[in-house]
Amino acid sequence: MVRGSRSATAAAIQLLAAMDHLGVVLPQRQVASKSNGIPSFAPLLDRLGLENTVVTADALHIQHDHGAYLVSRGAHYVAVAKKNHPGLYAQVGKLPWRDIPFGRRTRDHAHQRDEIRRLKATAFSHLDHPGARQAIQVVRWRRDLSTGKPTIERVYLITSLSVFDTTCTELAAWIRGHWGIENLLHVRDRTVPRVRLQGAG
Repeated sequence: MVRGSRSATAAAIQLLAAMDHLGVVLPQRQVASKSNGIPSFAPLLDRLGLENTVVTADALHIQHDHGAYLVSRGAHYVAVAKKNHPGLYAQVGKLPWRDIPFGRRTRDHAHQRDEIRRLKATAFSHLDHPGARQAIQVVRWRRDLSTGKPTIERVYLITSLSVFDTTCTELAAWIRGHWGIENLLHVRDRTVPRVRLQGAG
């Protein structure tokens, strides 16, 4: 929402924007009143060259049409799977994650908390989403240093990138970068056979 745009007679203006990895806004598009960003997804990205890019987006945009659109444009995606798509969420969540080795582990100490992130990725050719090639699990363990209280969060994602196209380190960087800013589409340049951190993630 655009800060200060709400008035006594009008709702706040909502924008959907695409950004690169430097935080530069590429195109942006106003979302229709009483709507959400779903109808604006393709019109927004129509203005960009998407060949050899990786697009990350919020769970709202894990739509079949959006996945098909990105694949048809020669792009790849990394998308969060949540319970708003119960079939896909259950499919990914029920994978044998305990038997899958960690692909990436990081630890940070900032903002008065300790945080450990663990990422697992596995090839899976029967995901119910266009072009999906891998399922991803991210576990985030946090401990508030002021209270000592720990929290654990599990997040599931899917990507159209195969195990030959990217690494767990690159996936982790895109996912973490995307979580830094909400309600945006992030676009990264991609080179073959590896993904390069050249767009927004």
